[in-house]
Amino acid sequence: MTVTSASIDAKTLNAQITDKGLNWTAGDTNLSSLSLDAKKIMLGLRDDAPLVNLSAIKSSTAYNYPSKYDLRNVNGSNFCTAIRDQKDCGSCVAFATTAAVESTYEVYNNNPSANLDLSEWDLFTRGGSCYSGWMFVPALDALKKYGICMESCYPYLTDEPRCSQYSQQLVRIGSWKQLGSLDEVKWWVANKGPVITGMQVYEDFFYYEQGIYSAAYGAFMGNHAVSIVGFSESDRYWICKNSWGSFWGESGWFRISYTADTGFGSYGYYGIDFASSPQPPNVPAQPSGPAKCTAGFPYSYATSATDPGNDRVQYTFDWGDGTASKTDFVDSGKGANATHIWSPPAGSQKAYYVRAQATNSKGLSSGWSSYLAVQIINQSNRAPDTPSIPSGPTSGKENTYYSFSTSANDADGDRVKYTFDWGDGKQTATWLFSPGKGASAYHKWTSSGTYHIKAMAIDSNGASSDWSMPLDFTIPANCPPATPSMPSGPVSGKENAYYSFTTSARDADGDKVKYTFDWGDGTKSVTSLVSSGLGMKSSHRWTSAGTYQIKAMATDSKGSSSAWSLPLDFTIQANRPPQTPSMPSGSDSGKPKIYYSFTASAKDLDGDRVKYTFDWGDGTQTVTWPVNSGTALSSFHRWTAAGTYQIRAMATDSRGASSAWSEARNITISASSSDSRTKIIQRSSPSGRHRADRG
Repeated sequence: MTVTSASIDAKTLNAQITDKGLNWTAGDTNLSSLSLDAKKIMLGLRDDAPLVNLSAIKSSTAYNYPSKYDLRNVNGSNFCTAIRDQKDCGSCVAFATTAAVESTYEVYNNNPSANLDLSEWDLFTRGGSCYSGWMFVPALDALKKYGICMESCYPYLTDEPRCSQYSQQLVRIGSWKQLGSLDEVKWWVANKGPVITGMQVYEDFFYYEQGIYSAAYGAFMGNHAVSIVGFSESDRYWICKNSWGSFWGESGWFRISYTADTGFGSYGYYGIDFASSPQPPNVPAQPSGPAKCTAGFPYSYATSATDPGNDRVQYTFDWGDGTASKTDFVDSGKGANATHIWSPPAGSQKAYYVRAQATNSKGLSSGWSSYLAVQIINQSNRAPDTPSIPSGPTSGKENTYYSFSTSANDADGDRVKYTFDWGDGKQTATWLFSPGKGASAYHKWTSSGTYHIKAMAIDSNGASSDWSMPLDFTIPANCPPATPSMPSGPVSGKENAYYSFTTSARDADGDKVKYTFDWGDGTKSVTSLVSSGLGMKSSHRWTSAGTYQIKAMATDSKGSSSAWSLPLDFTIQANRPPQTPSMPSGSDSGKPKIYYSFTASAKDLDGDRVKYTFDWGDGTQTVTWPVNSGTALSSFHRWTAAGTYQIRAMATDSRGASSAWSEARNITISASSSDSRTKIIQRSSPSGRHRADRG
């Protein structure tokens, strides 16, 4: 596609769409107003792999598929999960791949109500980067090798570690395949689930509202990954799921023409399959039963789990004391019970952690369930000593991890673990350590203030100490950036032309900053985040004459904003029309049907290019092409009847402003009995042609 513009609007786009006979509508979307850099960041499909063209490949296998298919409505059932939002990160490969896994799982299990919500972040952090993106093959290999957990276990863009139940939540695929023909792509969608692919994105795609998209107008922005969920052979389009939220496109979805001129599918088509690898049972529910028991007495616990293949399942209970019990096989989804007696050392009070695992009749086992803590009381137990006051720094920054340590002895020699209370409503528990051995924990605070950090020791039998003396830890309030420099750039310009302006500011805390430019016409632009003190440029255009005050404000990565800078006065000069052209020069008399040449010239006070309109006095006019201000231009005309005609000229500049009509030149056309064939006087030219005379 030809690059035609670096900045566009919906009105221009719709005119181009209509002019090219395309079948879609552009509008102002939730993404269209982003800066070009912000848009490019969202296009994270790397183009390291060679391009392919499946439309040129004929398959040796006959694939049968319907003429129209949509996974969102298969006999009234929706096998697609909800639209997600990748936000300002180039993670589209992970979103397209995860969307395909979710829907393929529903198709494979014939369960459209499963509504999986898997963690794109879990997959993306296996090799992707928000700023450099990722590729399909490494993403699919990581998916097959590691599996993918639930969104709740590892939320998108989190900087926290994966949840403690990560291994019990994994969904694994059997295999993935690069598809070899467009017929196979359509067969796969109609039989197995979505197909992952990529496309080249031009700026007009960010303005897509509805219809069958084909590239119309705008600069190439980058490569993007999506998933195909349907197609129409009669109307020749794909139905695709995007990851830009539900306020873009057709509620987050889009249709794209088979011939969209976007390189659609050039980076391959990929399908995901569960069938080649039998699936284990789902992770059982946490065992249910009493949490406080007496040593030497039997207690019963229950759990349940379903199997994706509907195989019968057997449950294994791990009692936390080195022993385990297995139940008989039961139907998928049916619960089972097991009974156990604990016998801790005499005189102890000890906690045991009970969990369950499911194994199906094929021998495949699930992950372990979450633990149920069971206190077994046998005799009195002495609590650990009060821990030492936590040691560590006494001040720091928001959203930064800091380490603190403590230790405590236990009179019975039991191993101890520590609970740190961070003073912000959160706590962290450590592993068990030998008595007297110190332990450390990490924490971050998200807002300024002084926090009282304290520690408590708990021995292996469950007895707890008092809280330690507190350590005061202070997070100073965030300082906003300094007021930016007055924007630098031109001080005057023309309507509808883009002009660039630059500003910079430093942040006292060293945080990254972004800049808001107020253009003085009721609109603003926001840049991306850059390092403190680094200048940033933004561009704007004004549509009407006047003097505008341009100012800038800096906002740091924590949301604190500076005052507005001093304003720069920028003047858009009102467009002035060209001067009235000179009276057209040329013949004063002539014969019918003979071409005569006339010349006019005019200057434009703003230096704009001008075109001339010649009025021939016989109800017809001729408009020339634009030439530089002050350039004389000739035009030719003939009259078919005798009479006296007034010839006038008018100049119009490149912004549409027109001069007054020139003084008229009279030409008298007299009847002639000579040969009536058309003749041309002064210069041969067909009607309406012009020439420019340059002095």
